[in-house]
Amino acid sequence: MSAVVGKGAEGCTLLRATQPGTNAGIAVGHPGTPKASGCSVVFPRDVTHCTYVAGIGDPHTGEAPAGFTTTASAIGTPRGVFVMTRDKQGDFAIRPFHLQVVC
Repeated sequence: MSAVVGKGAEGCTLLRATQPGTNAGIAVGHPGTPKASGCSVVFPRDVTHCTYVAGIGDPHTGEAPAGFTTTASAIGTPRGVFVMTRDKQGDFAIRPFHLQVVC
């Protein structure tokens, strides 16, 4: 499964996904991080025992500015993946990314 998430007016916006019923939205990370510190991508099936790989990526054409991503299981749903994005200095920043989930 895969998803492409862009930085919309509200933060994390699902642009396209391989699975119908996938959605994305702002998620809160660990205590002490900014309120909107990442994105939660929720797929239509359980992804608890899957592998998650994400990378900063321009959702259209061209190259996105450099940055970093981390992934984890989303809190509260076995169908979700939490993706935190940072700019190249390591500061929290909602950035566009591509996510692949392999089960």
